Amino acid sequence: MNNERMSTTPNAPLWPHVHALGTIAQSGSFTLAAQRLGLSKAAVSQRIAELERAVGVPLLQRTTRSVRLTEAGKQLVDETAASFAQIEQSLLGVRDLASQPQGLVRMTAPVALGRQHVGPQLESFLRAWPGIRVELDLSDRLVNLAHEGFDLAVRHTSAPPDSHVAWKLCASRTLLLASPAYLRRRGTPRHPDELAGHDCLPYLRSGPALWAFEQAATRGRRSEPERARVTVTGLLRANNSEVLRDAVLAGLGLALLPDFSAAAAVKAGRLREVLPDWRPVGFFGDAIYALRPFSAQVPRAVRSLVEHLRAALEPGFDPGKKQPTGEGGLASPWERTSLGLLERAAPRRVIAVAPARASLFRVTAGEETVGVGALHTHPHNVGVRGGGPAAAFNRTRARSPAAGG
Repeated sequence: MNNERMSTTPNAPLWPHVHALGTIAQSGSFTLAAQRLGLSKAAVSQRIAELERAVGVPLLQRTTRSVRLTEAGKQLVDETAASFAQIEQSLLGVRDLASQPQGLVRMTAPVALGRQHVGPQLESFLRAWPGIRVELDLSDRLVNLAHEGFDLAVRHTSAPPDSHVAWKLCASRTLLLASPAYLRRRGTPRHPDELAGHDCLPYLRSGPALWAFEQAATRGRRSEPERARVTVTGLLRANNSEVLRDAVLAGLGLALLPDFSAAAAVKAGRLREVLPDWRPVGFFGDAIYALRPFSAQVPRAVRSLVEHLRAALEPGFDPGKKQPTGEGGLASPWERTSLGLLERAAPRRVIAVAPARASLFRVTAGEETVGVGALHTHPHNVGVRGGGPAAAFNRTRARSPAAGG
């Protein structure tokens, strides 16, 4: 009798191959999948070829410009995705039992915000958590986090996507700014309509540069806010707030800038706010968020980095006023739960939280409600909208690259 132990799972050698297929489905290409798996592109291709030989049907349709799942590939990815996700969550849970958080956190942030405020916080963070490594990618394009394998994004927005967990780091404000020299030379506008006669430095976007403003209603004078829209022109347009800020400092004109990019120059008196009673509308976001693709469990390394950034950025950047915070950092309408999430009494989407310690959570939304993904009363009740990972993969591949995901 052959005493050699026989495997009770003869397909076990194919598990890494199925995982590779799922990674291709999620990332959208062999190249990105290879990077996420830590393998060469040739090794990933070999795994897919071996898997296709083993199952006897094609799983991918390859062209010179795209990769798409076949119907068999969609079925295999959709039916195994939950198992691999559970394995990943279990590994994260076991890793979180370590005395110190550890692992790699891949993070993306806009160029100006990352250079001025996110990057400078990493030195103290890495000294505090020596077991954590960070990769910071600075880019102003809209990154698909799951598609490109990022754990975290810092974003300037007013509406975090519902498909992501969102931690509010701080409030933000858009400022209309000019240099003292420019205002002495050209005069100070008193109403948005006057901007049509000034040199303005618009953000580079398609179509004419249209700036919109809103003035709060004055008690006893009017019940509705006054609104104004004006088309502006100037010598320079750019898609980077630091470039526009430097042009404003040089006296080339006025510009709408996020407070985080110009706060230091305003505090130093090198820039002055214009039309402070008028609020720019529909331009930059009104808050800074940390975003993460929705998952039932957030690794301790990611939570630690979010909490570090929140503690550093929570005061905000507005040079004119301090951002209010709730008593003890908690917003009273929300209650703690044993899940470490904050929910209202009725089932609904929850706001995201970041842990101050392993067993203590703080609201990251200040006194505002921040909507996140479709998580309800239990972290395992996670639904995938639109037909599962394979369907999401094919929808992603159908989008224009210019959309940024």
